[in-house]
Amino acid sequence: MRPRFEKGLQAYSELAKDTLDTEKSPDEEQELANAINWKTKRVARDSGSSPRAQSAIFDIQKNKQELMQSLKQKIADLDNPETTAERKEGQVLIMYNQGTEKFYQVEKGMEPISVGEIMTDGDWGIEYYLDPETIPRNIRKRYIIESAKNRIQSKLDEQIIIDEISNQKTDKFKRETYGRIKADAEKGYDPTGIIAEKMVKNFLKKLTYDSDVNFRLIEADVFQDVEQKVDFIIHRKKHTRGVGVDENDQSGDI
Repeated sequence: MRPRFEKGLQAYSELAKDTLDTEKSPDEEQELANAINWKTKRVARDSGSSPRAQSAIFDIQKNKQELMQSLKQKIADLDNPETTAERKEGQVLIMYNQGTEKFYQVEKGMEPISVGEIMTDGDWGIEYYLDPETIPRNIRKRYIIESAKNRIQSKLDEQIIIDEISNQKTDKFKRETYGRIKADAEKGYDPTGIIAEKMVKNFLKKLTYDSDVNFRLIEADVFQDVEQKVDFIIHRKKHTRGVGVDENDQSGDI
């Protein structure tokens, strides 16, 4: 994302946190509303965007804060024996068998599924319900975090698209590109190139869970995609081959 856009988001984040406080007095509510109105107009003026667009970006930021709050609560609930996550309609039930040390999809005749598939299938709109009685806590926690990260990343892309389309400084042709991405997202349509990108990204991301590899995958936002032609980033971890050996792999991004 652009540095000036990131700076605006940081300011919105603090205000968005304040909106979640339910114990404000009417006067405090009005003061906060005035602060939000002033900030969105100021960011619009400084960035070349519009107050209406910045207001929409702020509303999405509030939603992101709600997602973060929900994530913290879900993680806390993992350690509460009196709280069990409700299974939602459409979620696929996953169970773990200690004897075989494998995970299984109950609705698919106990078909095996890897941890990598569980963690990455959200990109294809598949949601899982991890059986709290059989699945280890660390796996359930990781799944909760990955699911929240995907939703927050999607919200960030929405914010970037709104900002770039509304910004008069954005190149006309790139503004049109952002517009097409927005329209495709609203229709739930993935062009062939995006599907191919997801397949490659998911394959590599699954390896980070299911194989012993010394890299991790970093998601690229829509600005990096459009402006820098970056689909995703592979971060190589620093690795020392042996004690007393000078040959080292230095960490870095590809």
